[in-house]
Amino acid sequence: MRHIEPITVTVTGLSKQPHHYEVSPATAKQVEQMLKAAVSVTQQRDDFIPAQAAFPDLFDAEKGAGIVLRGMRYREDMTQKQLADKLGIRQHHLSEMENGKRPIGKEMAKKLAAILNADYRVFL
Repeated sequence: MRHIEPITVTVTGLSKQPHHYEVSPATAKQVEQMLKAAVSVTQQRDDFIPAQAAFPDLFDAEKGAGIVLRGMRYREDMTQKQLADKLGIRQHHLSEMENGKRPIGKEMAKKLAAILNADYRVFL
């Protein structure tokens, strides 16, 4: 597996508290494209971009939990393999959860929450 240097994306919301995410170059490009599309949707107001327009995947019930899972895993500086080992599951099952191809049940959400220092409900 080759190492790809991450890109830091900083998002400042209404709370004015910046949130930093390390993402792959490909993900950074997707974020840039989503933001450009969102800006064109909200041309009337250049100071406002609806979250649904900027991050539509977060509002997709099937993908949203996986995106939260991936973000929290990055926040804890863990690889999929490391987290899968702690959960006692195979790495590709975790990958499927992150990509919205495998549901995250309530019991798995509780295990994830304990390891990732989160409320289990964010994974449901």
